[in-house]
Amino acid sequence: MMIERGYVINLYHVWKMEGTSVVLDNKTVLPVSQNHAKEVRETITGFFRRHL
Repeated sequence: MMIERGYVINLYHVWKMEGTSVVLDNKTVLPVSQNHAKEVRETITGFFRRHL
């Protein structure tokens, strides 16, 4: 999933989303475009619901 221009993430490595940042399982914090934050949050939430 593209979260910002230049950042593509694998949803299996997302640990959580804080505000307009995504935290990966290795504690890397990546910015999320404010324009895409709602869409990214919905996608991550849906992914967690399907895979937990």
